[in-house]
Amino acid sequence: MSRSAHSPTVERAGGIKNIGFCKLKLKRFGGLDLVHEALDAVRAHGMEPVLGDGLGIELGCWMEGCVARTTIRNAGEFNGFLKPKIRLFAEPLQFTAGELVIPVGFWPQIDRDVLAAHEAARERITSGSVPTGNSGRI
Repeated sequence: MSRSAHSPTVERAGGIKNIGFCKLKLKRFGGLDLVHEALDAVRAHGMEPVLGDGLGIELGCWMEGCVARTTIRNAGEFNGFLKPKIRLFAEPLQFTAGELVIPVGFWPQIDRDVLAAHEAARERITSGSVPTGNSGRI
């Protein structure tokens, strides 16, 4: 298992008496592989991982649900997308009887009209517009 940036936090939590669960959110890890590693680390440190973001958007909930199907044994929290009135996917995610339902072969498509109607700004970044050098900023 490679070491993710959050392993020290997971290790610390695993060392605290009576800590049985550790909740993680995709947005805190920056990628599916990293959150998967962290979920494995939680279990390796004697805790049961919980995954989900009650404030996540539809895309994040879908991604977390995909990771969850092979990494967690509990319900998770993939319902944040139900809170906004506007749905971003052309074929909205389904939530039935308290469960996120992802049909076999489902691949989300963004409803571009919904996205365009709610965007605040648009900017196109091309290779010629990205600064070079060691400024550390884009």
